[in-house]
This record gives sequence, structure tokens and C-alpha cells, in this order.
Amino acid sequence: MRAPMIVSWMTTNQCNLKCAHCYQDAEEATDKELSTDEGKKMIDEIARAGFKVMIFSGGEPLMRPDIYELVAHAAENGLRPVFGSNGTLITPEVAVRLKEAGACAMGISVDSLVPEKHDKFRGLPNAYDLTMAGIEACRQAGLPFQRWRSAPSRTTCSSSFPSGAASSSRRRRFRCWRTRSCSPTSCARPRRCPST
Repeated sequence: MRAPMIVSWMTTNQCNLKCAHCYQDAEEATDKELSTDEGKKMIDEIARAGFKVMIFSGGEPLMRPDIYELVAHAAENGLRPVFGSNGTLITPEVAVRLKEAGACAMGISVDSLVPEKHDKFRGLPNAYDLTMAGIEACRQAGLPFQRWRSAPSRTTCSSSFPSGAASSSRRRRFRCWRTRSCSPTSCARPRRCPST
């Protein structure tokens, strides 16, 4: 049997956005979240189990004040720490700290190249600009990143990403551009998704 490769940890339910497709209604932290010490113990167990890649997800994982400590602990245990982030909190300083802590790559959500559509989907008026700034911060820090896009409907796929999307990705030096389907759960149910 092959050793397991990837494990994803929803580090917090706290999030600074109100995304239409969120499958856990992320907003505020809950009392069920692991403490720093509990998180480190779990990381130890994950490493001993043979996993190779540790995804820090959420909510928005960068809202955890101990995230750099947790990333460093994962790296020290031989795991490759990567992120699932909305990118809005990645300042130049944050990008440098993440790289210094041992983060290997950032998965950043960009749901449309049309700023207004991305902002509407993410529930924050300036989300697109903040995300693009986060992407640039990663690039300047030498922290690899890839773009993720949620596609809750065919309309979103066709209208939000025009033919120039791939060339735009190349200009920003994305390592990868992936589309993932939106699961019809929680606030991702069709009746609650904004029109695109």
C-alpha cells in the first residue's frame, strides 16, 4: 500500500470574506478549534503517519495568529506546508514570514478576472484588488503560488474567465491554474449563489 500523501487541516472557521460557495459558513472562530499545542501534536501524528503534504485551510488560515509557528512546526517535521487562502491578507511582510516559516506554496482563490464579479462572489467590495496584491507579494517574496477558481455554474465558467485568462495567468507567473467544481452544500446551494 502506498503511503498517504496529502492531508488538509481546516485550521479555523474564522474568515474575513463571505463567499457564496463556502461549504462551512466560515465567519467566526469556534470553540472546537485546536489550540497551538493541540495543533502541533496533530501535526506530529500526521508526520508519523507518513503524509508528505500539509494543506493549511480554513476559513482563512492566515487569521490564526499562530499560523507561522504551526507552519514552521510542520516543516520541521518533514512535511511540505501549503495553503488554501483567499489571498487578501497576504501583505509583503506576510509573504516573507510565510516563506521563512517554511511554506512551500500558496493556493490563492481568484473566481473571475472581472473584479466586480470576483468581489460579488467573495462578498467584499475590494477583494479582487487585495487578492492581486497578495499574489504580487508572493511573487516578490519568491513564494510559489497557484490560482484556484471555484465554478458553481456553467455561466460562471464562461462569462467570468474570458479567452485572455490563460495569458493573464502566465503574466503573473502562476505555477498552476485550476478550476474546481463547487459542491452544492451550505451556502453553496444554487439558490444562494449570486448571479454571474
